[in-house]
Amino acid sequence: MQFRPVTIEDIDAVEMLAIEGMRPHLYSGHLVPQKIRAAIAHFAKSKTDFNLVAFEDGKPVGAIAAFSNPSMWFERHDAYVCMCFTKRPNIGAHMIDALMKWVDRSFNIRGVIWPQEFDSRPGFARLLRRYGFKPQTMCVYRKD
Repeated sequence: MQFRPVTIEDIDAVEMLAIEGMRPHLYSGHLVPQKIRAAIAHFAKSKTDFNLVAFEDGKPVGAIAAFSNPSMWFERHDAYVCMCFTKRPNIGAHMIDALMKWVDRSFNIRGVIWPQEFDSRPGFARLLRRYGFKPQTMCVYRKD
């Protein structure tokens, strides 16, 4: 298993992984692949955001990404996790470790916001609690 940030050459393969992880069949609305590609390209060039992709035999099998944004109400920035998906067991913890090391080294990052899917596994919330995350409720409404 190889872990490294995404590159421009990885966009096609990582796009397919990202779409699989989004489970678009669960949501109303039209998925826009161009927006996904643009986000992956952004992460491939960004010096202020975080991403890590797990490769097995040259194919992506896991990815995590977080972007830094000025905090709405407080000083510094918050990191927003916008993707975390794996197809193999035990690589999620490795990717979360790397994310949290990035957060700890980044003076400008004050907090991490990690929205969870409505049907996420309870074990995943327990894993995040080990890293200091505190569960909060977020209600989301989407028009059909």
